[in-house]
Amino acid sequence: MAAFPKEPINKTIQQDWANREYIEIITGSIKKIADFLNSFDRSCRGRLAELNEKLTSLERSIEHFEAKVGNSELVANQQQPQQQSNSNVNTTMIATNKPV
Repeated sequence: MAAFPKEPINKTIQQDWANREYIEIITGSIKKIADFLNSFDRSCRGRLAELNEKLTSLERSIEHFEAKVGNSELVANQQQPQQQSNSNVNTTMIATNKPV
């Protein structure tokens, strides 16, 4: 039986263990990075959802105020011709001193 030199085998085994430890460290680091990114993703999505709700609420409020302002302008425009016709009647009454 031929004797194998122990030194190259021991060196190979040590390199293999070193490589396995290195791979384990890299794998653990990749898992930590993936966990962080997933956590960051969940956090960002939650915050963006909150912002979206707030923006939607603000948009509704703005639309409500715009409708209210538009309605008040419409009412004001409708009242102006009535006021002008009333002032014309008053002017006519004053000029003729007779009610119309």
